[in-house]
Amino acid sequence: MAHPGPTSGTNRQLPAGVGPLAGFKPTRPPDTGSKVELVDPVVYTGPAQPSPADLMKALQDLGSKLSQLSKNQQAIETKLRSMSKELDAIDANTVAGAVWLSQWAYCIVMNMPLDGPSLFWPQGMKEPHWK
Repeated sequence: MAHPGPTSGTNRQLPAGVGPLAGFKPTRPPDTGSKVELVDPVVYTGPAQPSPADLMKALQDLGSKLSQLSKNQQAIETKLRSMSKELDAIDANTVAGAVWLSQWAYCIVMNMPLDGPSLFWPQGMKEPHWK
C-alpha cells in the first residue's frame, strides 16, 4: 500500500497549521432524523387575466361609486345654494341698515338748531370734501 503523506526518508516538513492534525475539524450539526424535502420552484406567470365576470363586477363597482359621488355633489350644491341665499340676506340687511342709519342721521341733522353748537356734527363736516 502506498502512503500519500511525507515519508521519513524525506526532509520536507509541512508548515505549522497545515496537515492532518492542523486545527479542529468542523463539527456536524446533530442529526434530527428529518429528511430534506425538495421544494418545487416558484414560477411567476404575472398577473392573472381578468375574466368577463371580473370586468362586470368592476364596472358595477365603478357605477355605484359614480352614483354616490353624484349624490355627494348634489348635496354640496344644495348646501352652497342655501349658503348663498343666507349671504344675500345678510348683504340685504346690511344695505337696509346703512340706508336706515343714513336717513336717521339726516333726520337728526335737519332737526338740529342752527344757531347753537352741535354735538352730532363732526369737525369739518360743513366743508366740502374737496377743500
